[in-house]
Amino acid sequence: MLPRHARTFAVLVTAWAFACGEAETPPEMTQLEEAASAETLAAEIDACDELRIEALPEAANLVLVVSDTTRRDRFGAYGGPADTPRFDAFAEAGLLFEDASSNAPWTKPAMASLLTSRLPSGHGVVAHPRFGATADGRAEGLDPRALGREDVLVEELETLPEAMRRAGLRTAAIVSNPWMAGAIGFDQGFDHFDDDAASWDAPSDAVTAAALDWLAEVREGERFFLYVHYMSAHMPYGPIDMDDVAALGGDADPHPLTPEAHTYLERLWSLGDETRPMPLRARSVRLIEVAYDRGLNAFDTELGALLDALKARGDWSHTAVAVTSDHGEALFERGIGGHGRSLHEDQLSIPLAVRLPGVAMPRSVGCPTSLIDLAPTFCGFLGVPCPTSFTGSNLLAPEIDTGLRSGFLVSEAVMNVEGHRSIRNARYKLIHRPGGPLRPDGTRDAALGASRSDELYDVIVDPFERRDLLDGQPPVQMLDLRDRLRAALDASTQLAPAPRRRSRVIDPQRRERLEALGYLHD
Repeated sequence: MLPRHARTFAVLVTAWAFACGEAETPPEMTQLEEAASAETLAAEIDACDELRIEALPEAANLVLVVSDTTRRDRFGAYGGPADTPRFDAFAEAGLLFEDASSNAPWTKPAMASLLTSRLPSGHGVVAHPRFGATADGRAEGLDPRALGREDVLVEELETLPEAMRRAGLRTAAIVSNPWMAGAIGFDQGFDHFDDDAASWDAPSDAVTAAALDWLAEVREGERFFLYVHYMSAHMPYGPIDMDDVAALGGDADPHPLTPEAHTYLERLWSLGDETRPMPLRARSVRLIEVAYDRGLNAFDTELGALLDALKARGDWSHTAVAVTSDHGEALFERGIGGHGRSLHEDQLSIPLAVRLPGVAMPRSVGCPTSLIDLAPTFCGFLGVPCPTSFTGSNLLAPEIDTGLRSGFLVSEAVMNVEGHRSIRNARYKLIHRPGGPLRPDGTRDAALGASRSDELYDVIVDPFERRDLLDGQPPVQMLDLRDRLRAALDASTQLAPAPRRRSRVIDPQRRERLEALGYLHD
C-alpha cells in the first residue's frame, strides 16, 4: 500500500478530477494490487500507533463537541469550501484525524455508539418510530394507539458519562437534537442534562450560553466532563436568496436535480426574507451546498465562542477537547439528500479534531477510526477505568487488546432496513444492502438487492464511491475479497450482542419536535 501522504495526494488528485469532470472512473488496480491475494486486500486495520504519550495531566477534564450532520470534506481543514476558521485553527494546533467514520448514518444509533463504545447491533438503539420500533417493551402509561414507539438505551449498558461520574468527574450534557432525549436513556450518567433547546431551529448561541452557564458553576480544580451538541449544520442549514443566485453565475449543476432536491431548494428559499419567487436558474444543487456551508459557518462561530471561554479558565492547560459529528450528509451526489438512508461515505465520513494535553501532536492522524473508539480513548486519557462492555480501541494504547475489537470499521442502522451494513479496512469498503440500493426518487431497488446484495469500493482512489468493483464481470480476486469482508462483517455482530431491547411510546412533545425535523412525516 502507498505511504499515507502519497495516499492522501492520490485522493486529492482523484477528487479534483471528478469535481472537474475529467475522470469517469477511478484508476484501475495496479499490477501490484492485481498480484496481491484476497487475504492481503482484506487485511485488518493496523493499530493506531501514531499517537505518543509524553506526560498526561493528573486531573484532566474533557469537553466533547458534536456538530450534528457534519460531513468531513466541507471543512477548510480538510480542503473543503466552507468558512470554518475556528475549527481549522483548532485542528492546526491539535490532532486532525484524516479518516474518521460514524458507525451509523443518523443521530440516535450513532450517538448511542459513541457513548457506549458498541456497534448499533451491540446496543440495539436502531429502530425509527416512523417505521415502528422492533423491540418489545411497555408503553409506560402512554396510549400506544396514538403514537409510535422508539428504542430505549438500556441501563445494562454502561456509558461514557457513567464511567466519568463514577471516577468523580462532574458531568453535563447540553443537547439540541430531539433524538438525544433523556426519556430514552441518553441522560444516563449525567448530573446535568439539558435538552430544553432540542429542536431543528435550536439557536446555536443558546446552546453555547447554556454550556457556559453550567461551566460557570464548575469550581477551579473540580474535574468535569461536558458534552455539547449543536444543530447548526442540520437541514434546513441556512437561508438562500438572490445574492446567492447571482454569486453562482452560470456554472453547471454538479449533480442531478431530482424532485427531492427541488423540495430542499423551496424550503431553503422560504426561510429567507426573499419575497420574489425562486427563479428557474436558481434551482441548482450548488445552492444547497451554499446553504449547508452556511450552517457549518454558524457552528464554527459558536465553537469559537466556546473555545474562547474554555481558554479563559484556569484549568485550560489540562482540559481535553474533541470536536466531531454524529454522521455526515448526502448533498445529492446520488440524487438524494439528507442522511440515514445509505452507508456511503457522504453519510459516514465525519470530522474529528482533538486537543489532548500531554500527547505528542503529529498534526494529522492517518489511521482509520470510528465513533466507538472515542470513549475508550477518552477513558485512557483521563485515567478512568473503561467499562468492560466497551468494544472500541483506546487510540492512545493500541497495544492493549480488549479481545472485542474487530479490526475493521463497521457501520449499521440504516433507517427501516436494519440488514444494511458496511465494513471497511484502510482501503476497501463493502456495503451489504439486501433491501436494495436507493434510487434518486428515494425508493429502493429491491430486485437488485435480491440479485446482488453487495457493493465494493476502493475508497482510496475512489473516495466518492463512483465505481462499484463488483459491477459487471468482476475478477475472481474481487469476489474473494467480497467474501472475506462479508465473513468479517458477519463475525462483527458476534463480538458484543445487544442486550434485550426495550422500547417506549414517543411522547407528544418530542413527536412534535421530530416532525419539525421532517423525521416522522409519511
